[in-house]
Amino acid sequence: MKKLIFVSKDGREFRNGDTVTISNETFEICKPITSNNIYINTRDIYDCYSNPSVYKKSIYEQWSRWFIYERNCFRFGVSSYNRMQFSISALTWIEELGCECYLHITKMHNYLYPVYGTC
Repeated sequence: MKKLIFVSKDGREFRNGDTVTISNETFEICKPITSNNIYINTRDIYDCYSNPSVYKKSIYEQWSRWFIYERNCFRFGVSSYNRMQFSISALTWIEELGCECYLHITKMHNYLYPVYGTC
């Protein structure tokens, strides 16, 4: 049985590994974190790669549009990268859950971490 890790303001219960769809993107809910454990790097794709591929640029631009236009979030950026891939992180208010959340997007998964004290 999955462990209960989070209860939203509207009383919905979320367990480790549950998913939630936010502005047409699906995120896996992870256990809440404290605001002390959050570091958002605001570098963009051109800070990480001198000549990013068309594929990398399109992925970054897609997520940039999502953050800015869908979520009204301007605090996001590439959190880690190497020659082959990169990940993006952001801190934003998630109205659907009624709290601030840390989002971490990798090649394979989209993770959502509720922030303690905001829910």
